[in-house]
Amino acid sequence: MNPDPENPSTDQPGPPNDPSRTASATNTNATSMDPYAVQPHRAYVDGDVSVRPTGLTVIAVISLLAGIVGLLSGFFGVAGLFLGEMFANVVQPAGPGQDLQQAMQKDINAVTQKYFWVTLPLLLAGMVVSGLMATGGIGILASKCWSRVLLRRVLMVAIIVECLKAVTQFLSQLEMGPIMREHMGKIANSGNSPGGEAMGQMIQVMTYFGIAFMAVWTIMKIALMIWARVYLNRPATKEFFDKVAN
Repeated sequence: MNPDPENPSTDQPGPPNDPSRTASATNTNATSMDPYAVQPHRAYVDGDVSVRPTGLTVIAVISLLAGIVGLLSGFFGVAGLFLGEMFANVVQPAGPGQDLQQAMQKDINAVTQKYFWVTLPLLLAGMVVSGLMATGGIGILASKCWSRVLLRRVLMVAIIVECLKAVTQFLSQLEMGPIMREHMGKIANSGNSPGGEAMGQMIQVMTYFGIAFMAVWTIMKIALMIWARVYLNRPATKEFFDKVAN
């Protein structure tokens, strides 16, 4: 029994040819087919329509770009380990300070070789991580369910690799700083210039500035990766991928 006889509900049973039920169904179909009609808000997935959370899009784009940049920097880093000494010898200018420059390059190469078997695996691991990170970013943009789990695991490995790379670079820069200071001062004095000591001090300040910048940059990257892992583990993020899978 309809409690309001003046406003019959279409949900109540009635004759098959009831005009009120037919008109209601016609209006509903017309609204759903009208592209300009006001549609109800779709939370995530409604049929073939999916709405990706903004945070996921940000993570996907950053992961894709970071993966590409990481692959390129890793490639040039590995090439520098094997070809850096040869390239440095080729570009060294001839002049009165050539012997001093060669001595400085020799000491720098000694530090590079000291950390060679630590740097090389980290560079190769970074390239693998970068490739997987780019893959995860593409998967998120394509709303693939496996991308969330893949990217969370890759980000955990990336955090470890970044910490190890930062420690290695910090130690090598601490050893290269005094070498640069000593030899640059000698090179400056070899040209009959009294500013050799000032040049050495400036090189040392620049070395410490570079170490500080590297530390801040590493902290920012790790913080961003931690945020991404937390976001990918949010219930709303899991719900989005669960609805996409279904």
